Formats: sequence, C-alpha cells, structure tokens
Amino acid sequence: MTEVLGATASLISLVETAVLVLKYLNDVNSARDDIVRLKQEMVTLISVLSTLKMLADSGHPWSANVHSLGVKDGPLQQFKQTLERLSKLLAPLRGFRERIIFPLKKGEIVTLLDELERFEGIFNLAIELDNSKSNSSSSSKVTQATLSYVRDMAQRFSGLVISKIEAENKEITHWMSSLSFTGRQIDMFQRRQEGTCQWVLESPEVKRWLSHEATTFWCWGAPGAGKTIFASVLINFLEKMAQGEGAALIYIYCMYNERAEQTASNLVSSLLQQLLLQRSNIPDQILSKYHYHTMRNSRPSLEDWSTLLASELRLWPRTFLVINALDECEENTRFEFLACIKKLPNTSLLVTSRPNIMIQN
Repeated sequence: MTEVLGATASLISLVETAVLVLKYLNDVNSARDDIVRLKQEMVTLISVLSTLKMLADSGHPWSANVHSLGVKDGPLQQFKQTLERLSKLLAPLRGFRERIIFPLKKGEIVTLLDELERFEGIFNLAIELDNSKSNSSSSSKVTQATLSYVRDMAQRFSGLVISKIEAENKEITHWMSSLSFTGRQIDMFQRRQEGTCQWVLESPEVKRWLSHEATTFWCWGAPGAGKTIFASVLINFLEKMAQGEGAALIYIYCMYNERAEQTASNLVSSLLQQLLLQRSNIPDQILSKYHYHTMRNSRPSLEDWSTLLASELRLWPRTFLVINALDECEENTRFEFLACIKKLPNTSLLVTSRPNIMIQN
C-alpha cells in the first residue's frame, strides 16, 4: 500500500513539475534543433507520466511494475531530481531571451536528452510489462485502448498548456497598445524605387550611428524630401542587422491624421509591445499591471509605461529605435515623448522630422 501511495503522490508532483518545465522551455524563443528536441521530449514525458498516473490510480493487481517505480531512490525519485534541477536552471529565463542567457550548452542538452529518454524507456517498459500481465484478452484490448486514449489526452493537455500561454500573451500585448506600424512600414518600403536611399546608409553620419559612435541621430528635411522612404529603408536594413547582432528593433511612424490616438503614453506602450512581440513570454511585472488595470478598467500612466519599457530594454545589449516624422505629433506629445525616450538605456535613437528647434534641442 505504501508503494501505491508513493507512486501516486510522486506522479502527481512529477506531472506538475514537468508541465512547469515545459512552460519555461516555451518561454525560450529559439529554433535550435536541440532546444526543440528538448521541448518535444518534455511533451512526450508528460504523456507517459499521465499514463503512469492512470495505471497507479487504477488499483489493478497487474500494475505492480508501475507501483515499483515509486520506491525509495527508484526511477521516479531520480527523475524528480532531474526535473527539479532543470526547473531551477530554466526558472530565471522568465523575462529573458534564449540567445542571451540560455543556461545549457548543446553538449549539455544532448546529455540531458539521453537521460530523459532513458527515463522514458524505463517508464514505458513498466507500462508494457504491467499491460502484458492482464489475463483476459478483452481486458488487454480495453487496457490498450485506455492507454492510447490517455496518451492522446496527455498530448492534448500539453498542447492546451502551450495554447493557453500563447492566447494570454496575445491578449495582453493587444491590451498594451492598439497602435501598429508594421503595415505602414511594409507600405512605405514597397513604394521605394530599387536602390533608393542606399547611399544614405553609406553616409558617415549613419555609419557612426550604426557603429555606436553616436547614440542619437536627427535626420531633418523639408516636406517631400523622402524622409519616410529613408526611414522604411533603414528599418528594413536594421531588421537584418539586429537579428545578426542579437539586438532589438522598435519603430514608430507618427502621422498628423492620427494625432489624437498617438499620445505619448500610447507611443511608449507601443514600443514596449513591439519588444514583447519579439519573444514568447510576458514578464511578471507586466502581468501584474495587466491584471491590476483590467480589474479596475483603467490604464497605466506614462510613467508606468516608461518604467516598464526601460526595464525591458536593459535585457537587450542594444536596441535600435527609429521615429519617423516626429514633428507630426502634437507639441505637448512631442515634449512628453522626447522627455521619456532620451532616458532609455542601451538605445540607439534615430529621429526624422521637418526642421524643428524643440526636436533639435
């Protein structure tokens, strides 16, 4: 009876820990083959653990091998130690990108995968051995069908966990800002003539800005001078450059006819939203703000958004920020927005506008 209780209790704890580890792994925004394999192995193990729990709960006399897994220093206890070690390693990843601090090297992941697959083999062997003990062929067919059903449900459960996280992330990022500049960027870049503004990218001023020699660059010009096309070409160039450097890219297209919506608070929250869309999880401090304000039907202040944005930017070695046509915002918005962005850490800022003394200063 002790073994039965031990196996059942261990399996409940293991399923919970395995799901937590899978959640941490899904916070890692990486297409590396070894990390993807690690995620897939965790999904498989959650399925196997769920099957083991079903058998342990069944009380059938032929499930002795499953119960024996829960003995002191047995496979379940060893597997628990492995999972807890992995959970502690991955927990600090919440709020970070994989390429910056992922704690396991490829060789270590290969070793870990071998260990996890060994446990999977032991667990599956116990399931098969216990299943083979069923005396009745009809009972065996029922058992096989049940096992197949449980494994399928466990796979679906793992998928639901992932889907729920993704759905919540999408809801929160949508709540943060209704502004979107992706369509404007695509439209402007497609309007350019081939080779347009390429010479500007080779200019000494832009090169100094790209090479960290200058953190701020103001590109001014008369109406119709091509500032917006230049911004779209630069943003397209930076998208590729940022990927290679492990940097972030955020941008804004200010528009005169959207002045009412493009407030300083909305612009800053849009920048934060863009950063979060470049990874797969939402930091706890933003989750807290979301739940606090949705319950009260309120919005964070400009200071709140600015603090959150600065905190997020510190996680990146460098962020490129491009603001096009800043002069098209209302004067008060420009003042508040500039006061905020000039304090941002690790940021290379480029602004385009018509000649404007306040922006220049």
